[in-house]
Amino acid sequence: MKKNKILTAELLDDKIAKMGDHLLGIWRFREEKKSFFWCITFVHDGYYYDLQGSKNMLETLDLAFKKLTKLKAKEKK
Repeated sequence: MKKNKILTAELLDDKIAKMGDHLLGIWRFREEKKSFFWCITFVHDGYYYDLQGSKNMLETLDLAFKKLTKLKAKEKK
């Protein structure tokens, strides 16, 4: 069981590192009487992006990285 926790922590560190200086914050959000989900805020080219993610922090980081990659690709065109 402990091995899984270490692997998850490494994956989390890697995903955060991929976002680099773009990542501003990731947090849990919960509306009254509902279950929580993860949100993320990042910045690219001076614009701030807020994404409502999922119940899984790693998936939320993946969504943000995917969005950031698309924004960077648009910039190159």
